[in-house]
Amino acid sequence: MQGRSFLRRYLLCWGHQQSQTRSSVDKTTVERWGLSWATNYAQGDAERAGLRLEYAQDQSTDTQSANDRRNYAVSAYWDRRVSADWRWLANLDAMVSQSDQTSFRDGEFAELTFGYAYRPVDNDRTNGLISLTALHDLPGADQANRDGNINGAKQQSVIANVSISHELSDTFTIGGKYGYRLRRMAERAAMISPNRGPIWGLCVWITTLSTIGMSWVNCA
Repeated sequence: MQGRSFLRRYLLCWGHQQSQTRSSVDKTTVERWGLSWATNYAQGDAERAGLRLEYAQDQSTDTQSANDRRNYAVSAYWDRRVSADWRWLANLDAMVSQSDQTSFRDGEFAELTFGYAYRPVDNDRTNGLISLTALHDLPGADQANRDGNINGAKQQSVIANVSISHELSDTFTIGGKYGYRLRRMAERAAMISPNRGPIWGLCVWITTLSTIGMSWVNCA
């Protein structure tokens, strides 16, 4: 990995990856090579931003292997202070995975979040966040979905959240969160269905050395 600073506010980085994995079962070899590029910007604590781009290609000695694929990924963030207590936040994570065998193994994922955070300078025990998230989760046949389920459904969602927490002491933290989600979903082999309606819920928690909580969700 190499890097170069620019005017003390910017950092540019680029890298190259190359590796080889051999299966102990069928003795096939998978070679991976990739490129990455990243840049970060910071103006003290007033504003920060970053962008990372990656490309990786997997090639197996088995011409029928499902491991042969090309992956494209992008990750970005932005954080801007608008006052002593409030900040704008934004995050983006996206990836496209293309199989050399069939389009059923292709995957698409994108998650974009905008938020307005309450983080008071003179009272770091209280934190709040208002956020809006757009989720595009279309995993391939052999890929896990956003929830980590290899056989889980694919979905497109818009999620709104309001959360607040307060640290009562070094041991106890109390908080609450309200969320609303508008979702379209389908099983892996099916097309995305029309809107299934809103999903909304309320969660209240108290954190000690272990977490104690309760949640309530209603599906329309």
